[in-house]
Amino acid sequence: MQLRTLSANQRGFTLIELLVVIGIITVLFGLASVNLVRPQNIASVQGATDTLVADIKNQQLLSMTGEDGQTATIQPHGIYMTGTKYSLFAGSAYSAADSNNFDVVLDAGLALTTSFASSQVVFTKGTGAVQSYSGTNNTIAVTNSASGDQKTITITRYGAVTVN
Repeated sequence: MQLRTLSANQRGFTLIELLVVIGIITVLFGLASVNLVRPQNIASVQGATDTLVADIKNQQLLSMTGEDGQTATIQPHGIYMTGTKYSLFAGSAYSAADSNNFDVVLDAGLALTTSFASSQVVFTKGTGAVQSYSGTNNTIAVTNSASGDQKTITITRYGAVTVN
């Protein structure tokens, strides 16, 4: 068996060149991975916000039309918010002991903060206006603690909802 030796005019890649190329590819892969996670965080906050807004509007509608659309069943409805969940309830105030409450738990990493008094929004029976409304305490924030992404929901005196 005969061994071949490289002559001076033969070319190839050196170890340093290979390491530089592998390093560049690794950095590009790392940046791509980080950029793929960001949209997921934004979508998580947006999805939770959309669900919360729909629940707010539904609770307001129930306070105006009643549980089954009949005026005989009209009563106030509201939403009680804690850090990682919110509860939909019927009545003029939240009661944790009420078995008819419906709890919605947020995805992991999401949190709610609110400026509403007693952490609850209650819609008035018949009109759907916000009970005990305060122009300065009328927001709910949905925040992703990992990415810092946040959406703010503002509710007016008459129950109109805007998202920023």
